[in-house]
Amino acid sequence: MSVVFEASGQAASAALGIDASTVTPRRTRKPSARALRDLRRTRFERRQQSRDWLLDQARDLVDDPAHVVHVAPRPAKCGWACAAAVGVHKGDKQARFSGVQSCASIWACPTCSSVIRARRAEEIQHAADWWEKQGGSFLFASFTARHFLEDSLKTSLSALTEGFTRLIRGAPWKRFAARHGIAHMIKSVEITVSWRNGWHAHLHVLFFTDARASKTALDEAKGWLSDRWAEMVVKSGGRRPSRRRGVDLRTVQDGNVVAQYISKLQETESPREWRIGQEMARIDAKKGRLDSLVPFDLLDTDGLDADEVDRQRDFWLEYVETTRGRRATTWSRGLKDACGLDDVDDDEVLAEDAAEVVEEPAELLILARDWRKVQSRPEIIARILDLVELGRADEVAEYVPILIPVHSKT
Repeated sequence: MSVVFEASGQAASAALGIDASTVTPRRTRKPSARALRDLRRTRFERRQQSRDWLLDQARDLVDDPAHVVHVAPRPAKCGWACAAAVGVHKGDKQARFSGVQSCASIWACPTCSSVIRARRAEEIQHAADWWEKQGGSFLFASFTARHFLEDSLKTSLSALTEGFTRLIRGAPWKRFAARHGIAHMIKSVEITVSWRNGWHAHLHVLFFTDARASKTALDEAKGWLSDRWAEMVVKSGGRRPSRRRGVDLRTVQDGNVVAQYISKLQETESPREWRIGQEMARIDAKKGRLDSLVPFDLLDTDGLDADEVDRQRDFWLEYVETTRGRRATTWSRGLKDACGLDDVDDDEVLAEDAAEVVEEPAELLILARDWRKVQSRPEIIARILDLVELGRADEVAEYVPILIPVHSKT
C-alpha cells in the first residue's frame, strides 16, 4: 500500500518498557500554579530575546530604520499591539491578553508554539483513541542520520525529510506496509543542537497498524527499515546512518500516551524540571540535557560571555530561517477524514484561541500607546497577568496606565 502525507500540526511523556522494545507511559504530577507562572515568564523572556536578535538582523538588511518592521519575520513582531487597546482577561485557568499580534510560528515562537502544539496533541490523541476503538495497534519509530558540527541545519534537515519521502515511495514500501498491516501514520520532526556535533534533526513516526506486532515481526521490520533508510538518506544527500542507530522501532504499550510522543515542545513544564519520560513529548515542553539543547534553550543567555551569546544567536537565526514554512507534523492522507477531524492550519488555531479569550470580559485595558512602553519588558507583562490572576488588577497601574471597564467596577 502507498501512504501519502498531508499537512497538519503535532504532544507529553513516556518511558522504555521492560524489554526495551516497547514504550509505556510515565505518570507526571500536575504543575503548580507557581510553576506555570514561572514557565509563562520564561516564554516571554525567550520571545523577547528572539525578537531582539531578529530585529537586529533586520536592521542589517535595510538602510532606512523605518523599513525594519517590514523585513523582520513574523516572530519578531509577536506580542505587539494590533488594536486600539490591549485587554487583560482573567479566564478560568490563566489570565490572557487580547488585542496583540500572534505570529503562529510553531517552530520559532515560545508563546504561539505552546498553543499550537497543545491543539495538535489533542488531534493526535483523538486519532489514537479512534484507532484503538477500531481494534488497531501502533508502532513507534525514530529515524536519524549522522551529522557533524560543520553540517548546516538545512542540509541535515533536507536529507532527513527527503530521505523519508523516498522511504515510503514505491513498490518496496507498499509490500512492507502490507506485510506489517500499516494503514496510517503521523510523522513529526524534532531538532536539537550540541556544541560538539552541531544540529541533530530526527523524525518520530507513529504507525497505525492492524494488529500488535510480534517480536519476530518487529525485528524483521526494523531490519528492513534500517537498510532502506540508510540507502534513502544517502540518495538525498545526507550522511549514511548506522544500521544500529539509524532506526529505532518499538511497539506502543499504552495508546493513551501516543499523542505525547509526536507533538514535541521545547521547554519543561517547570523551568527547572526535566524528565526522561518527556523524550517523546511536546517539544516546547522539552528541555535539553547535558550538551544537547532544544532550540528554545538557545534563547537563554544569562551567565554567558559575549562569545557564547554570539554563538547562540547565530544558531538561533539559522534555525528560524531554516524552519520557516516547514511542517512540524504531517498525517497520512485520509487519516484526518477517517477519524473525523477537520484540517485546521496554525493561523486558524491561534484565531480560535484568541476568540476564546475575548469571550470573557476584560478585567482591564491598556491603551496601545502605553502597551508599546512595556511590550519589550517580559518581566512586566508576566507580572500583569500574575496580578490579574491573583485578583489584584488595580496594582497593574504601578507598571503601566490602565483603564478599568465599567463591568469590572460593578
